[in-house]
Amino acid sequence: MNLSKLMEKAAEKNSVIVVGIDPVISRFPGYILKNNTGVYAQLMAFGKEVIDGVYKNVPAIKFQSAYFESYGIEGMKALRDLIEYGRGKDLYIIADVKRGDIGSTAEAYARAYFEKGSDFEVDCITVNPYLGDDSNEAFYKYADKYDKGVFVLVKTSNSTSDQIQDLIIEDEEIFIRVARGMKDNKFYQSDDKFSRIGAVVGATYPKQLAEVRKILPGSVLLIPGYGAQGGKGEDLRNAFDEEGLSAIVNSSRGIIYAYEKRGMAIKESAREAVDEMNKDLNKWRFK
Repeated sequence: MNLSKLMEKAAEKNSVIVVGIDPVISRFPGYILKNNTGVYAQLMAFGKEVIDGVYKNVPAIKFQSAYFESYGIEGMKALRDLIEYGRGKDLYIIADVKRGDIGSTAEAYARAYFEKGSDFEVDCITVNPYLGDDSNEAFYKYADKYDKGVFVLVKTSNSTSDQIQDLIIEDEEIFIRVARGMKDNKFYQSDDKFSRIGAVVGATYPKQLAEVRKILPGSVLLIPGYGAQGGKGEDLRNAFDEEGLSAIVNSSRGIIYAYEKRGMAIKESAREAVDEMNKDLNKWRFK
C-alpha cells in the first residue's frame, strides 16, 4: 500500500502513531519466557501481545529488522510471521531496514520487500539516500510497480546526525539538498494525495522538521525520536497539514516496554501507552 493509504488508515483511527516493534528477549516479562520455549516462540508471543494491544488504536506498526536478525534464523522466521500477523489485523506494515546500495544490489533488496508473495513483503521500507541517487532508484521503481511506499532518511534523530547531514555545501545543508532531490525525482509525483516517497525526520530536530515540511508538502513524514529520545508532541506542530495528517510518529520502547513501569501485562500496558500518546499528539497536530 502506498503512503496515501497509510494516511487513510490514520484518519479512520484518528491516530498518527506507528508502533515500533524492537524486541529484546532479555527484557521480556517472566510469563513470556516461562510459557514459551525457544527464541521463535518467545518473539512471536511478545510481538502478538504488542499487536493485539495496539491494533485498534494505531494505523501502522514498524519492524526494526536488526533486532530480529540478531536472533538468527529463528528471529527471521518470527519477523516473517509477525509481518503476516500484523497484516491480518489490517495494519500498515513498515520494515525499518535502511537499505541503500549500488543499483543491482538495491534491486535485490527491493524485490525482497516489495514483490508479491515474498517472505518479507511489507507496505513500506526505509532507505538511506547517502550513497547517491542510483542507490534509491530501484526502490522507487519497485514501489511504483507494486503500489508501495518508501521513507527516505533525510534528517535522522540521533545526536550526531549533524556530522554529515548538516554540513553546508554551496550555502545549503546536505539534508536540505536530499529533500529537494526527492521532490525532483520522476517517481515523486503521484495521482494520489500524497507521494509514495516520504521522508524520515527526527522529532529531536523541530527546526529542521519545519524546513523539510516546507520543501516536501506532498510527502508523508515518518518521525522517530518521540518519547524515549526526548521528542515531545509540541515539537511536531509544524509536521502536520490542516487535517492533522501528512505525518506519522514512531514510538518503540515507550510502548512495547511500557509494562516495565506500569506493572501490567504487555497488551494492556501497550494500549494504555498508545492512548496517552494519542492524547498528546492530538493536542498539537490539528491547526
